Amino acid sequence: MEDDRIHKGFCAALINQAATKEINVDRIFALIGNNPFLVSRAAEEAQVCLQIIEVLNRDKQIVSSRAERQLKKVISLAWNIKLSGIQTLDAVREIDKFSINRRDRDLATFVGKSLHAKE
Repeated sequence: MEDDRIHKGFCAALINQAATKEINVDRIFALIGNNPFLVSRAAEEAQVCLQIIEVLNRDKQIVSSRAERQLKKVISLAWNIKLSGIQTLDAVREIDKFSINRRDRDLATFVGKSLHAKE
């Protein structure tokens, strides 16, 4: 997701999907498999979306708790996969290092506008 526009759209779509429909986490990881890079990326993107939701909710643009619960499932399953395939916890800790602080605040702004465009 090196293209910022694509990443913004992806985050908005993922948060919207998590808020409105059931995400089949098992199917996501069946497709990804246990590839360490892809598992980490899935967890990283879910973490970014959780941080976006936190920013939006702080700004009173309420995103449902359902979205948070579903995104946490993605992270939890990613951790379980990583733990079963590694010798140390270092790789798992990498998942938690990613922070929205390393991204522009406009990511949260864009997602907020996208989520509320339907209203």
